Amino acid sequence: MTIAALERVRIMFLLAGIVSIASWSGFAEDSYSPDRDQSHPVNVYWGDTHLHSNLSVDASGFGNDRLTPDDAYRFAKGEPIRAHNGQEARLRRPLDFLVVADHAVNIGVLPRIFAKDPRILKTEVGKRWAQLLKEIPVQNIGDALTAETPEGYREAQSSLYGGRRFYGKSWSTDYVADETFRQSVWDEVCSNAERHNDPGVFTAFIGYEWTPSTRDPLSPNLHRNVVFEGGADEAGQVLPFSIQDSHNVEDLWAYLKDYEERVGGKVLAIPHNGNLS
Repeated sequence: MTIAALERVRIMFLLAGIVSIASWSGFAEDSYSPDRDQSHPVNVYWGDTHLHSNLSVDASGFGNDRLTPDDAYRFAKGEPIRAHNGQEARLRRPLDFLVVADHAVNIGVLPRIFAKDPRILKTEVGKRWAQLLKEIPVQNIGDALTAETPEGYREAQSSLYGGRRFYGKSWSTDYVADETFRQSVWDEVCSNAERHNDPGVFTAFIGYEWTPSTRDPLSPNLHRNVVFEGGADEAGQVLPFSIQDSHNVEDLWAYLKDYEERVGGKVLAIPHNGNLS
């Protein structure tokens, strides 16, 4: 097993809820019964399992037209990025791992429309959304963050609701049936994680979010972050399972089981917010 795989396995234990305490410095030497053959993890890792970039329809539709998964990984690793308010932002202490868990529903559609990608503009959804965006343009959230007066802030914030109306109307009901386009976006997600994964220093997991609606009768607000243990060679063999495939969380579990049996990799699903779920 490679160093990168071992690092992913250790953190997967943490994500699955196998929590351990750090060793007590100076205590083990005096202990009358040290655990010489311990196999449980003893390191604590800090990271984020629920982060959206401009690949998510809601984030992009609410004005994030610029911050990408690449920016998210660089920020998590302690590099400076330029926020929407124009200021430079940087973590005081870098994270140990990150899952960029963009919504599986229509992932990557909006930024590809903004970029005039012909692969999405040739689809029915792409054509319809492009026209919608002409009628209700998405405003940059920086206009609200940098407003100099309360009136300017309220005006800029009001304009963002154009994106809110758009995304609320279309983001989960329209379906891009073009698997070539969907695969191209998922390949981008996988390659982003692979590029930023640095064994022994920073772990970038491949993942996404499965998102039933708040009042869904089958899985009310039971959002799940799906996290793959392996790299692009494994995760890239499937497409993300979204609510357009099923709103039933048990169908998501069946997808995970099929992935492990067919591909041979490991994958898990965890609540993205224990409070609300």
